[in-house]
Amino acid sequence: MSDAPKDGMIYFFVGEGPGKDEIDRGRGFVGAAGRELFTLAEAAGISRSEVRCGNVVKCLPVGAEYGKYSLDPEAIKCCSSYLEEELREWSGMIVPVGGVAAKVIAQLEPIRRWRGVIVRRPLSLGKLRSS
Repeated sequence: MSDAPKDGMIYFFVGEGPGKDEIDRGRGFVGAAGRELFTLAEAAGISRSEVRCGNVVKCLPVGAEYGKYSLDPEAIKCCSSYLEEELREWSGMIVPVGGVAAKVIAQLEPIRRWRGVIVRRPLSLGKLRSS
């Protein structure tokens, strides 16, 4: 699940995967965590209209309960071509939201070492990884 890019979008927030609220509403980052994220973004001067939202995986894993699953490498691998295409077409800033996105997109781990750090580096498309 990912928002379609629109004029005026500057940031691409990429999370782990959609939750129940996102699946029900067909839009990323609309659940409790997303509301908190956008409260913080707006405090930093970033409006929702400037943000495209997407995820490492595009759907809830089969048989998983909302909020009670962890992504396995196969789920990430299955969706990596979709994410690579989205990132290839994007010219703005990419913001991994959380440890899974930071690891898959930018090979940044452990996440606690990178909190609050702006990393400027070219993407390694075709090398999105899950392990």
